[in-house]
Amino acid sequence: AYIAFLKEHGLNSIVIDMKDDMGVVTYNSGLEVPRQAEAVAGTLNIDDLLKKAHAEGIYIIGRIVVFKDPKLYAFKDNAYAVWNHEADAPWGKLLEVEDPETGE
Repeated sequence: AYIAFLKEHGLNSIVIDMKDDMGVVTYNSGLEVPRQAEAVAGTLNIDDLLKKAHAEGIYIIGRIVVFKDPKLYAFKDNAYAVWNHEADAPWGKLLEVEDPETGE
């Protein structure tokens, strides 16, 4: 349906989320780290999509969110998080604000 819409409106490309802003890989990735982090949804059949799109002259643009990834951030005790060596903590932890009433 999307390819038909593109063709009908004279468009020649579409952007596909390969990894979304929640850290979920939308195609069936064979990479171990996303699988171990339980971040593979596999809802997109990328091979089929590419074959159909290219047959119709449609370009596929893969979008991969890299700086917002809660799954990879938390995986293996923040092993893949951007690290602040001065604070000896993952960078995102520095952004957490303490509740003045509870101290948490």
